[in-house]
Amino acid sequence: MRRLACLFLMLASANVAAQDDVIRQLIESIDTPRDTPIPYTEVRMNPLLEAPVIFYGEVEFASDGTLEKRVSSPVVELVRIGAGVVVLERGNKKRSLSMRQNGNLWRFYSGLRAILAGDAEGVTEVYAVELQVAGESWQMELRPRSDEFATFISSITVRGQHGRIDFVRTVQGQDNWQETSFRHPDRTTTEADQ
Repeated sequence: MRRLACLFLMLASANVAAQDDVIRQLIESIDTPRDTPIPYTEVRMNPLLEAPVIFYGEVEFASDGTLEKRVSSPVVELVRIGAGVVVLERGNKKRSLSMRQNGNLWRFYSGLRAILAGDAEGVTEVYAVELQVAGESWQMELRPRSDEFATFISSITVRGQHGRIDFVRTVQGQDNWQETSFRHPDRTTTEADQ
């Protein structure tokens, strides 16, 4: 925790080069649990909906880099992203998309995986990052570096405390967004946090 407090103080008085270093250190401090289901609540909106829809489920980031999102309500579905493929299962239907054939989908997954893995180089390769800090909380605003990718994702906002991600808002254009809040089990303070 002291390490992050020092980072926040550096950010407050940082020039651009120092700020980039603080952003790198913050991203590298992200410690997403591996092989552990994390409950979430997600609110989605798109132009086809009259009002936002709320989804509940669990997300799991595996040690091999696979990301699995299990929706339990109001529908039951599974989204698995890994090994260059996105698989969507709903009921007895299964659909697969090759990320290698869709550059924007590949960039999105690569950036998301980099965020979850605390891979600063991977994040900054795909996104321009702005960081805001308030006490022990932080918020990163991610904007695609590629104009082509910006037609797919407008922005991603990631909020958290310490090395934990608590909230992600993804905007894909006007009236097309999703907000995901994660419910982490209580964490005990360790020497590394102090």
